[in-house]
Amino acid sequence: MRVLSRSWAKSKLWDLRKKGTTSCPVMYTIAAHSSLVSQVRFEPSGGHALMTAGYDKLLKLWSTRDFSLVASLASHEGKIMGADMLPGLECLASVSYD
Repeated sequence: MRVLSRSWAKSKLWDLRKKGTTSCPVMYTIAAHSSLVSQVRFEPSGGHALMTAGYDKLLKLWSTRDFSLVASLASHEGKIMGADMLPGLECLASVSYD
């Protein structure tokens, strides 16, 4: 099992299969945005992609193979408050203050 978290500008992924008695090791830290990360989602049909959204007005797609940036989408004029995607990356949706 893997767990994602979000914070100021970074997203972290923990592998709960490797948990110790007091903590789990962080698998990856993604410096995803230049401001607060407001949303993190795995692609629902296979988890082959990760989507992050942030207050920096960007929606980003990452490969879960090596957590490299696949796309950075800039179409909002205000901070993105939430986002989601359909299985297979058929469609992305985001909501912002613009």
